[in-house]
Formats: sequence, C-alpha cells, structure tokens
Amino acid sequence: MWIHEKKKLIYLCNPKCGSQTLVETLKRQGFINFIGEPWRRRQNIAKCPAIKKYNGNWMHACMKTIVKFMKVIGKNPYDYKYFTVIREPIDRLISNFNYCKFDKDWHAYYCGPNGYCHTKNALLDFSKEFNYTYKGKYNYTINDYLSIGLEKSANLCTHPMPIIDYTEILDKRFDISIFKLENMNELKKFLDSHDICFDINFKKNSGKYDSFKIRNTITKENIDKIRNIYKYEYTYYYKNF
Repeated sequence: MWIHEKKKLIYLCNPKCGSQTLVETLKRQGFINFIGEPWRRRQNIAKCPAIKKYNGNWMHACMKTIVKFMKVIGKNPYDYKYFTVIREPIDRLISNFNYCKFDKDWHAYYCGPNGYCHTKNALLDFSKEFNYTYKGKYNYTINDYLSIGLEKSANLCTHPMPIIDYTEILDKRFDISIFKLENMNELKKFLDSHDICFDINFKKNSGKYDSFKIRNTITKENIDKIRNIYKYEYTYYYKNF
C-alpha cells in the first residue's frame, strides 16, 4: 500500500504492470509503504492489534484489503484518490510466466531462498499455509501456464488479478484512476497535476524475452479463456487487441 498522506493519494501496486518502475519513482516523491516494515517499526506495529487483522501482501495489496486495513486503523478510505496501472492481459500473463520461472509444483523462483522476498511475502493472503520448496525451473510452456498454472499459482502475490477484483472500480463512492502501461503519458499528466515528477523513460526490470513470438504460440482456447477472465479490461480498455 503506497500512500502519500499529505496529497491523499494511494497507488495500488498492480503486479506485472510496471509496478517496480513506478514504486522507485514514487518513493522519491514522498510515498511510503504504509503497511511495510519501515512503517511498522516507526509505529511499533508489532504490538498493534490492527496488523493482526491484516493478512495480505503489503507490496501488492488489492484495494479491498487496503480499505479494510484503513478502517481498522481509523482512516476514512473515501478521503483518498486511488490510481493504478493495467496492462494488456496477454502481455501481462506472458511477463508473469517468464518472471516466475515456475518449478514442477508451480512454485515461483522469486519467493524462495534465492529470490528477492522471503516465503511469506510471496503470498497474496498470509493466513494461508504455504510450504515453499523450489526445485528448479520446469520446462512448462505458456499454454501450460494459462490452462493449468494460472489457477495453481493463484496464491502468489504476482497473480495477475482482473482489475474489477484488484480495485473497487465498480463502487462509485471511490475516486479511482486507471492508466494503461501502453500509454504512460496519461499517468504522467495525472501525477503532474499533483506536483509529482515522473520520468516515463525510466524503466526497471524490463523482461528479456520475445513477447510477440510467445504470444503466437498461445492456443485459441487459451486466448478465449484470457478474454473471458479479463473481460472488463478488453471491454473498456483494450477493445482493439
């Protein structure tokens, strides 16, 4: 949960949508991870009952979890403006597949001893049990991921949730702005209007793979499946894809 308290802005850190690039920028502009470890230490959060009710990933928390947490700590979630970034779903799923480097049991490389985060932080929901044993990258294809692995790995924090599940966009009481990774100029305009500098040319952790080539191997059945899961995105943001 990335928040700028003075500007009443909350960035919903949607995974595999340029989130690490944007977080690096926002941290330099006064945003803090409200549920992350630095804030916990400042607030002596270990003794705070609120954190015991928070069982979600603090980096990529979905809006429903954030709203629940804010109410617990006495803040009004309707007082804030929310913004996030989406990505064309097929490209996003290809990105996640390559990033995770799944083993045979659909455990992701990034959440193990050699990855960037410890086991618990790899989960969407910390209240669920997760026995992590990474056995090395398995030779799965993108079609294996879309037909089987997408559901098998749904407990991981990089799981590409549809925007209607990740945000409360259908609840008109919230002020939510959605931007496309393919057109970051619109996000820049939004941030500029709040006196936040954003360099659209800065990119972090760009994937080194041929997305177009991988995309061409996806079966029609899996294409249809993706379009059904991400129906809202294709209806309102990616009609021509």
